[in-house]
Amino acid sequence: MLDRWIASATSSLVTFVKTEMEHYRLYTVVPKLVNFIGQLTNVYVRYNRSRLKGKNGDDDTNRALTSLFNVLLVLCKTMAPFTPFFTENMYQNLKLCLPDAGASEPSVHFCLFPEANADSVDARVEASVARMQSVIEVGRQIRERHNKPLKTPLKRMIVSCEDGEFLQDLQGELRAYVVEELNVRELECELDPLKFATIKAEPNFAVLGKRLGKAMGAVGKAVKEMSVADILAFQKSGEFVVGDTTLGLEDIVVKKEFSLPEGFTAETMDAATGEGDVMVVMELEITQSLLDSGAAREFVNRLQKLRKSAGLQASDTVSVFFEPAPGNAEDATQAMLRMLKTEQAYLLESLGSVPQAIAAKPADLNVVATGECSLSTGAEFIATLAAMKI
Repeated sequence: MLDRWIASATSSLVTFVKTEMEHYRLYTVVPKLVNFIGQLTNVYVRYNRSRLKGKNGDDDTNRALTSLFNVLLVLCKTMAPFTPFFTENMYQNLKLCLPDAGASEPSVHFCLFPEANADSVDARVEASVARMQSVIEVGRQIRERHNKPLKTPLKRMIVSCEDGEFLQDLQGELRAYVVEELNVRELECELDPLKFATIKAEPNFAVLGKRLGKAMGAVGKAVKEMSVADILAFQKSGEFVVGDTTLGLEDIVVKKEFSLPEGFTAETMDAATGEGDVMVVMELEITQSLLDSGAAREFVNRLQKLRKSAGLQASDTVSVFFEPAPGNAEDATQAMLRMLKTEQAYLLESLGSVPQAIAAKPADLNVVATGECSLSTGAEFIATLAAMKI
């Protein structure tokens, strides 16, 4: 879905820039370009980094790279009037990947301004991805509020929203991005807005005060006394009648407040509301299994840094060995051994090999890098990366 989203967002950007430039509103263009670049790097590239590295196979990687290339080329041409030297250098590099590089324009400034592809514009996809970003941001805020770092997985999160299409997208193509970014094991969607919340209505005094004058008191009281059924009917019809006064959607503010389900406390579950009245509920209780999973992510992170310091490329295959650091507590060592056993599948997928004790290292493997690492669980170990001698 992110391929369709970035294509749609690119077409929308081209339309916006062209319209604003035709009306000489150049001051609106640069903020839009900066925002788009942020979306491209922090959403499309960041969320698709595993696809771009080939996790899902060559065909999927080619689709992602082709999509990224097309967006960069259009962006380059769109930005050319505003950043002429930067886009020229960018274009000269992009041009090398064109099917017929020799027949392309010698400079980006000889290229025609791009035309928006109306067929690629999909308002629903753009709205769903925007809401997904809001869900991720709200989830991070809940974690920070309860001091639950992202490296430690959480058991479950629930997204409550009355937009069935968005929930369908969230359970479908967008699910993997939310689960990975918020590091949760389960993602549930709830269409009923009252399962995890209570709602109440309040008059919009800023709008109604001037309009109603002395009648404001009676109307405001009636709004505050609206039942749940009244509020739901109002949200559906867009109207609420108080005497001779008809109130619209802009006249009444409907507030949603989180309601703890039975069996949970404020320490084990919390929620917040994001864009489009989407409520994000997160289960915060940490089990030993979740702690082990978090330690495994730390372990992988330390080893990836060790690989980088050794100058290894992503395609380089090495074997991983470990040994407890001198003075490491026995219980910490046992905790690490338990983690290596229970998280073996994740470690194999992330590292390309199952970590083994240093005593198991064959003599014909050459040590590439060695480093001392520590985990938040208290375990300290010496990691060794080894490969066949060349």
